[in-house]
Formats: sequence, C-alpha cells, structure tokens
Amino acid sequence: MKSRDIKLNGLVLRKTNFQETSLILDVLTAEFGKIAVIAKGIRSNKSKMSGVLDLLNENEFDLYNKPQSDWYVLKSAVPIQTNLFGITFPQALLMQAAAEILRQIYIPAEDQVPIYDLSLKYLKYITKTQKNGIAVFWRFSLRLLNILGIDLDFNHCALCKQKKKQYNSFSTKFHGLICSSCYRPALGIAFSSPQELSYILSHIHSIGNLLEDLQISQLTIKQINKIFLDHLQEHYHKIFHLNSLEMYKG
Repeated sequence: MKSRDIKLNGLVLRKTNFQETSLILDVLTAEFGKIAVIAKGIRSNKSKMSGVLDLLNENEFDLYNKPQSDWYVLKSAVPIQTNLFGITFPQALLMQAAAEILRQIYIPAEDQVPIYDLSLKYLKYITKTQKNGIAVFWRFSLRLLNILGIDLDFNHCALCKQKKKQYNSFSTKFHGLICSSCYRPALGIAFSSPQELSYILSHIHSIGNLLEDLQISQLTIKQINKIFLDHLQEHYHKIFHLNSLEMYKG
C-alpha cells in the first residue's frame, strides 16, 4: 500500500531523542489531534531543520505515513511562529505548562479544532502579558475544560447551588467550590485566603482586564493550581505532572 503525503500546521508539544540522530515529536494539529512524528537524522550536524522543531514552535509540516500506521515521518517543516523566542522566563514556563496539559489529556475528534485554536490564542496572549500571567493560564485551563465537557463552575456552590461572594474550599468529590454555609472539613481542603481566591475565580473569564490590579499570593497560586490539577486527575483517573508550574514564581 502506498504512503500518504500530508501537509498541515502543527504545534510542537514535546521532542524526545530517538536512536543516535533522530527525534520523536509530539505535535498538536487541528486535523488529527495529537500525532507522533519521527524526524530522522535531525540531530545530525548537517541538519538544517533542528531549530525549526524547537518546543512550542508552530510549523507547517510536510509529512508522510503508511496506511494503518499511527506514526508520521517528517519530510520537511517551515516555521510559522517561534513562540519561545524573545520572551521572559515566566512566560516560557506558562507556555510549557499548557503544553504539559495538552500532552496528558485525551482529545476527542470533535474537540481538535477548538483546542488547537485555543492553544494558539493562549500562546499569543501570554507573549503580551507582563504581570500575573498565571491568571491567564487559569483562564486557558478553564476554557480547555469547557471544550472537553468537564467544566468547572466558579460562580455557584457545588452543594447548595447558590451564587456566593465567597467560597471556603474546593471538593473533588462534588466537582466544585463549597461555600462557608455548606463547608465541612471532610468535604475539601480549606482555602488559606477565601476572599482573594473567590474574587479571582469568579472573575476568571474576564481576568485579562484585571491583570494590572491583581495581587496574587504564592499560596493562592498553589491552591488554584491544585484545583485544576485535582479536577483533571479526578476525571482522567491519573496523576498530572506540570513541572513548569512548580518552577513558576510569578
């Protein structure tokens, strides 16, 4: 059976050394979701494409694959956007955190296009964000969960269903925030700064308008990160590792 030639745009989520001179790329695409691409000989000193395949580059890929094979072989790649070039270290960490989530989730066929578009918009937005970029990452995460159909409601108590100005904890069991009236120690971990955390979460959809005025403590950052990770772990039944967030200091 003949091989298929394919041209498409893709975002490099990870690259792993393979054999002596090759790479295996995890690439996010709108057409096929996440695909594995073998770049043969790319680590050779004579290769002119090594820089093109850097992490989080958006490229136009020329690939081929054999029918009934899950592997794609790289023929060539042309850079469209080098997202990690010319940015700050915190911005790079937040971009990589998104890539880590995308690598670890399952992307249904119907969600491939919106997730690809969301990812490109997020990377572009982060390059313009100089302060409180972590809040933009939370907004990206919330929008990603919404596309996947496992949304989080940050405007109502998961138990009484009432809209409150302040919430005291997050419950993985009930998939949401718990207000002070409903809170019991066994239901979830208490927030260290309920007022600060509740304000951020209730405004997460419009957080881009508030970035300059927000004062986010490191403890609040850790607790909101944990909300998203616990929610993902509860739905996917596995541990999510986001090494980039562990290094992020704001």
